[in-house]
Amino acid sequence: FYLRQDPQTLVRGTVFRHRLGTDPAGDVIVYDEPDPELFTGIARSASRRFLLIQLEGYDTTETRVVPLNAPTTAPVVALPRRTDVRTYADHPGDRWILRTNDAAENFRLVAAPESAPDDRARWRDIVPARDDAAVDAFALFDRAIVVEERVEANSRVRVLPTDGRAPFAVGADEPAFSMNLAGNPDPAVLAARYTYTSLATPTTTYDVDLATGERHLRKVQPVIGYDA
Repeated sequence: FYLRQDPQTLVRGTVFRHRLGTDPAGDVIVYDEPDPELFTGIARSASRRFLLIQLEGYDTTETRVVPLNAPTTAPVVALPRRTDVRTYADHPGDRWILRTNDAAENFRLVAAPESAPDDRARWRDIVPARDDAAVDAFALFDRAIVVEERVEANSRVRVLPTDGRAPFAVGADEPAFSMNLAGNPDPAVLAARYTYTSLATPTTTYDVDLATGERHLRKVQPVIGYDA
């Protein structure tokens, strides 16, 4: 599955399906969003079971899914678009995990049933709505859910183990900083990758052990002439 962007606006992306070894001229359109104000993105779910087609605008989102064991089926709407509601989904294996601003101005993280992700009566809070913190992103692992959240203007990373251990925030060395989740494509790994930066620290890449919270330095972005 891949996207072809509009060559003029670079916004609308048509989703295509290609069978390896065949002529790309015969590729099939999977989904073409008619609204020119919506961005289209695709991803594979953490469970590897679904293609996620994410449509996103200023004040709305929609998620469509294609089961990867039946890749020729038409995409099904899992989370329909609703005005002023933005919801972002992933699937770890037996349920949906959603980051949503539904009844949460600063977003919250909820678990939804696999068979009915839009049944809001059955949503269960994982990270409830808070006035003093915003949920900006999340990544799913076999051993934890890792959340990027903003607290007192700092963007930080917090680990929520799935084995009953207490959640913990990843340590920082300065009072003002920004942590951001990096690419974490494999749920089976034992560490989560994130970047750290501040007004005094160049962009630095770490892996944090999901069991111990220990940080492992991977890279510091060189800054010519800079003396910390």
